[in-house]
Amino acid sequence: MSYDIMHLSLTISTFSKLRDLETAFHDRMLTVVMQEMAKFSKNELEHELPEEMKAILADKEALTNVVNASHDSQIMHIESREDDITKFEARFLEQTVNGVKANENARNSYRVAEIFTYVDVLRQTIQSAMEGNYNNL
Repeated sequence: MSYDIMHLSLTISTFSKLRDLETAFHDRMLTVVMQEMAKFSKNELEHELPEEMKAILADKEALTNVVNASHDSQIMHIESREDDITKFEARFLEQTVNGVKANENARNSYRVAEIFTYVDVLRQTIQSAMEGNYNNL
């Protein structure tokens, strides 16, 4: 397998793992939040909370929305970085291929010119030989 395909596969795999880790973190965070909300609603918390925290824990829907929004934001950030890296790699690969093509075109042009020069020398040699002019050889 070529380097670029392996590297692309590695990039896709890495970002896929990052998304999986973020989703697992989100699921665990949501579980913990729900557990703490249940403890709060039953007055089973082990310590006293500030009033702002009590207000947040009292609104289950708002708290769930904040946790979900945080997850969505993290996923968008991961996908944005993946897009940035993929675009950078594509530009780098294109520039590399274009550079190789330009070098090969220049090398080929030089070789073709060299061949034409050699053919001209051979043509002149043959023409001189056919004319019986061996002094130019």
